[in-house]
Amino acid sequence: MNHVKWRISHTLDIPEWFFKQIKDITKKDSVNYLARLLWNRGIKDVAGLKDLLDLNGYQSPSAFEFGQEIKRGISRLEKAWKHKENIVIWGDSRIDGVVATAILIEGLKPFFQGNNLLNYYFSEDSVRGLNCQGIDLLIQRKVNLIVAVDMGCESLEVVSYAQGQGIDIIMIDHHILPVDRPDVISFLNPLNFAENHPFYDLTAVGISYKLLEALYQKFSGQSPDNLLDLVALGLLANRGVLKGESRFLVQRGIKLIRQKYRPYIKLLSDNCEANDDRVTHYQKGLGIRIKVFNSIYNKENLLLKLLITDDLSYRSRLAVKVEQSYLVFLDLQQKFLKQIKEKIVNIDLSTNGVIIFSDSQWDYKFLALTVNYISQEYGHPTILFSIDENLIAHGFAYCHQGINLWELLSNQQDLLLTLTKYHQDIELSLPAENINLFRDNLNQQLRSKINPYLLTENIDIDLIVTVENLSKNLFEELELIEPCSLNNPSPKLLIQNCWFTNISHKNIKSKNNSYIQYIKTYFTIHDNSCDRGFLGVWEGHYSKEINPESRYDVIVELDKNIHKRKYFIRIIDLKIAQENLTVYTNFNNLPTIIDYRSNTNQFDTIDNDEVLLKECPLQWQEISNKSKEAIDYDKDLILAYNHDNSLKIEELWQKLIILINNKIKENKTITIEELLGVLSINKNTLKIILNSLEKIGINYHSIDNQIKFIQNQTTFTSENYLKTKDIFQEIIYQENLQKTYFHQVPISTIQEEIINLN
Repeated sequence: MNHVKWRISHTLDIPEWFFKQIKDITKKDSVNYLARLLWNRGIKDVAGLKDLLDLNGYQSPSAFEFGQEIKRGISRLEKAWKHKENIVIWGDSRIDGVVATAILIEGLKPFFQGNNLLNYYFSEDSVRGLNCQGIDLLIQRKVNLIVAVDMGCESLEVVSYAQGQGIDIIMIDHHILPVDRPDVISFLNPLNFAENHPFYDLTAVGISYKLLEALYQKFSGQSPDNLLDLVALGLLANRGVLKGESRFLVQRGIKLIRQKYRPYIKLLSDNCEANDDRVTHYQKGLGIRIKVFNSIYNKENLLLKLLITDDLSYRSRLAVKVEQSYLVFLDLQQKFLKQIKEKIVNIDLSTNGVIIFSDSQWDYKFLALTVNYISQEYGHPTILFSIDENLIAHGFAYCHQGINLWELLSNQQDLLLTLTKYHQDIELSLPAENINLFRDNLNQQLRSKINPYLLTENIDIDLIVTVENLSKNLFEELELIEPCSLNNPSPKLLIQNCWFTNISHKNIKSKNNSYIQYIKTYFTIHDNSCDRGFLGVWEGHYSKEINPESRYDVIVELDKNIHKRKYFIRIIDLKIAQENLTVYTNFNNLPTIIDYRSNTNQFDTIDNDEVLLKECPLQWQEISNKSKEAIDYDKDLILAYNHDNSLKIEELWQKLIILINNKIKENKTITIEELLGVLSINKNTLKIILNSLEKIGINYHSIDNQIKFIQNQTTFTSENYLKTKDIFQEIIYQENLQKTYFHQVPISTIQEEIINLN
């Protein structure tokens, strides 16, 4: 992973009130590392601290905040069980829909006992979502009520068809908020709330639980809290954003998971921990395991059967199968990643911003589990396709960086057959013959927004620690931010100038003692802070990749294996120590950088005594020079430039030609500043453009700050005209690309580049 960039912000002065506030919330005496981590992540106020750390202080809003929608929903459910109607939970077959379906089945069982009144249904892969084919089947089964889970907003015609057949629908969806409310009995969609409402980020799992919460509160006076372990499993499996109510539900559910009161949860947990994985780890715990299991055995509905069956023996066999499936996945993933890396060697990532590959031999469902690993490894948007026998390419897209991949793909709708966003994943299909054009169009779009050469994977380091710091106390302190998630990642720790002993690797074993082709390297890490070492693991890597004679800088996560009662580190990335010294230069050597790039209306308020960068730069050296000036004069560096990315290059060309012709006819000069303003370019670029005009008979003289154009010839070939125009367009395009980047680049990246240049 030597193409990965490490980023760290050094924290110097954290106010005392911040430490005191964390101690008051957590009831812990030692919070030094936790305080530094949270401060570095930008959580610097009391409200932010309480949202993350204060489980007991969180007030969970009533499920009845869904208003009339949830009241109508539970009233319709009441009618169904009182009249002994047939009810079907129709779930989406992906992980959120399946676990939500299981939660509803388990939660509704006490109300629909006997006579097989409560059932589930999943669509065939070829007709995902609500569809008339499924409605017809449920009509034959005399179904009166459907609870549509994790889908429905895009199937309004099917809803009308179902109602025409006498079937009512309670709809649980959160992917989009349609312009018109679906004509259903109850429409539970958290996007109806304001973005700062605790319910706004609820997925189908969380919404289903809140529906049951309201139902139990009204009709039994109890709570469905015994289902919170399933809620936590579903939310962890989504590996998405956890905040507000979602975070609260996971925190409560994790407590149940750790109690292991369900026998199959205990078996799943024990198998997970036996392979050095903590059950609640959002990337390596039970969540990813059940997601893989559901993907592999989706048609057989094995995950749902595991979660709802009353057959203890069958449940135990399925629980064992979950771990076996995960180990097989790791094996296949290693082989697949090797194939992808061999393909990537043959493409130029500096010009191909989007990684796109296709193969008729690839398992379509496996791609959904793997595409994010490729994107994370290379820092590029990634799309992987499997081509079926009808030459249709089915695939998944993922972007680990802050690029709006959904927007880019939406602009290619004319080439696509389907395009669906599902949490962090994007699912799409198109005729295989369109792939090359699709690739070219996407890369062209991306180049207009950012230089692909600048795309790289970044690892944000939270803390610098030593081997001596690695301990139970540090783990328990950092554990206070759990559950970790996409918006709250596991803490990344940097250990500098360290070395390794007792290095060995082995293939992991499955339950039946057969070896899986997934390598783990085990070691002991040391540094100069103490005499003792600390155990660790590097997954997917061989022991020969670590030289026992070398010194390294290494990024790790501190973890715990509850089953074996030990603490250890996981290597995330490592580099030879001497090559990275400048990366950690203290940001104290930088001037204060004030960013007015997106606030041109505030330019008048800027103190002219500060160091201003008024023109959008094209090179890092321009920013570095201004930084040195600010340091020398002990002033702030103000980024006071703007860039208009909406300029049309064809229009600029026409504007330039008309301007030149008018100046020649009027025998007048034009200032360099006027020309620069018309074209929005810098002086060097202008000179190249003016020199290229000679091919179409236009020369110029430059006197002081004035330019005079001269028409040497009035006829020229169309070939020369097109060549000159192409030169102009390419030059403008490249400069626009660079300016767009420097107009958008984060301050943290600017700081890093200044350090490297200095």
